[in-house]
Amino acid sequence: MGTISDSAAERSSSHQLTTRTSAVASKHRVTINMNDREYMQLLALSEKHRVSLAWLGRQAVIEFLDRYANEELQLPLGLPSERRR
Repeated sequence: MGTISDSAAERSSSHQLTTRTSAVASKHRVTINMNDREYMQLLALSEKHRVSLAWLGRQAVIEFLDRYANEELQLPLGLPSERRR
């Protein structure tokens, strides 16, 4: 009987994980441009921590929005001249 209960718990846990993962799916897509150095650093970070580039991008946006909401940032941000277009 323990096995049946454990299997039900595993299915429930799996469903919860799927539900949480589905919540990440979005209706909006953002494309950014970055230089080779930035891309290689981001790629290395994603490989080191075994996460996707998209996950890293979402985390960066979330952190940025949190910092902006707490008024730690003043927009517009001053960007270094080599990165301006």
